[in-house]
Amino acid sequence: MFQGCNSLITAPELPASILVGSCYRYMFNGCFKLSYIKCLATTGINENNSTTNWVYGVASTGTFIKDVNVTWPTGNNGIPTGWNYVNLSAKQTYENGYIYDSSVNSIAEGVLNGSIGDISVNQSVASGINSHAEGNETTASNVGAHAEGVFTESSG
Repeated sequence: MFQGCNSLITAPELPASILVGSCYRYMFNGCFKLSYIKCLATTGINENNSTTNWVYGVASTGTFIKDVNVTWPTGNNGIPTGWNYVNLSAKQTYENGYIYDSSVNSIAEGVLNGSIGDISVNQSVASGINSHAEGNETTASNVGAHAEGVFTESSG
């Protein structure tokens, strides 16, 4: 579909939950500037050529957004080698480097280090889990993160 598109940097959202034979085959092949893909598919990944060479020749670094319950292969038939990935649950979205979780009204900063990163609200990244209290004169005694990612209460 986008094969060889040299100006594509961000892939359109791929909403299909089930990948059927050859559906994404060669889709982003040769899109050398592509550095962001969000694919929340849960079934059929790398089956029946569904993702054969779909990311061959994309940028050497980037971000791949995937469903938290799904394991993707790495390489040309899955998550591009050298890219970070972010796991999202059904109640989470990822925007501008942050994971937004509607179930707990919280924000986790999506800082990814190394070649593969695994971030979810349940594994809070400390630098973004302080309730965005900038400009708030109240003390932070009840504002902070704990393992469940629930921290939206403040005192003052």
